[in-house]
Amino acid sequence: IDKFDFFVDEELKELTDNIVETNFSIVITHSPPHGLLDRLPGLPNIGSVSITNLIKKIKPRLVLCGHFHENVGTATFLDKTIVFNPGAIKDNSYGEITIKDGKIETKVVKV
Repeated sequence: IDKFDFFVDEELKELTDNIVETNFSIVITHSPPHGLLDRLPGLPNIGSVSITNLIKKIKPRLVLCGHFHENVGTATFLDKTIVFNPGAIKDNSYGEITIKDGKIETKVVKV
């Protein structure tokens, strides 16, 4: 899948070296982390290992991603991080996120 621009691990590491874990952080990225919402028919997991490593490091509460329109939905990583691919309006769906009292709820809305 070399038609997409991407960061190599070293470049992403340099960009994120000074980011630290907080009580409540949100990461917004185009690609999903490796192993979550990243499967396409006939292919192995093709998400970003760099993003997975970033999640392990800073432990965000929410990761918003997309890229793979076939993988709309919600997954949980390490029992703390919610990974949400809300879909694309061009594909007749979008996402809603509710954050209340530290609890996060995600919902895919079909239009």
